[in-house]
Amino acid sequence: AIDATHLAFTQPQIRGLTLCTLPELACEALPLPIGDEAYGAWTIGAGGIWFLDQSTEPPTLARYDIAERRISQRAPFAPMAFGRSLAVSPDGSEVLVARGAPTLIDLMVAR
Repeated sequence: AIDATHLAFTQPQIRGLTLCTLPELACEALPLPIGDEAYGAWTIGAGGIWFLDQSTEPPTLARYDIAERRISQRAPFAPMAFGRSLAVSPDGSEVLVARGAPTLIDLMVAR
């Protein structure tokens, strides 16, 4: 995933997220519970990384603040169906979560 100032990616068999600043491409590993299998369950934007944190009970929608290097927000997140996708508005005021299952598709807007 990429925004105006950062590039973030996962790597096979490595737990966590690699975050690089642009244009320098200075990279660091972030200790977030995001693995390569979490495709679609995280995104970057508005100065943060939004992700579905399944390491908490119950699972939460979390925002990692890039400048402060900490989780700055958490919201409850009901058990998800198969497949998911996250998107955040440019100003960070809205987060879209799409979930899909063989017989059901829904879209949530979190404000």
